[in-house]
Amino acid sequence: MTNTLSKAAVDRAKDLVQAAFPGAAMISIHLAAQFLGLSEKTLRNMIAGSRSPVGTAKVGGRRLIPADALAMTMAKALESAGVFDTTQQSLTVCREPGGSIGEGPGRPRKTESIAAAQAGMSVRARRQLAGVQS
Repeated sequence: MTNTLSKAAVDRAKDLVQAAFPGAAMISIHLAAQFLGLSEKTLRNMIAGSRSPVGTAKVGGRRLIPADALAMTMAKALESAGVFDTTQQSLTVCREPGGSIGEGPGRPRKTESIAAAQAGMSVRARRQLAGVQS
């Protein structure tokens, strides 16, 4: 199985990295983690456990990430998530603004749990009767 990336996705990812880090060839782990939407500690743990999404290099005692490697990781993420539309060569929104994927009503409050128990049903069943989406 070959893992090929479209040229449009790679170019777009390189543009995103270049816009975020103008002229930088190497990027600190702190900044790369922010760019990838991870905490710095999470990215460092991934690197230490050989589960890093990007390659790293040690320069003068500091661990840095090459901008090209970050761009390739971004291109892979864009294509695998289906966020990059190669026909339009642009990013597309995958969810409604203000909402997140898999967002539900959340954990029931204690009063809701007690009311469901008194009614002899589960919280989910009570919510379905009340018309709350779960």
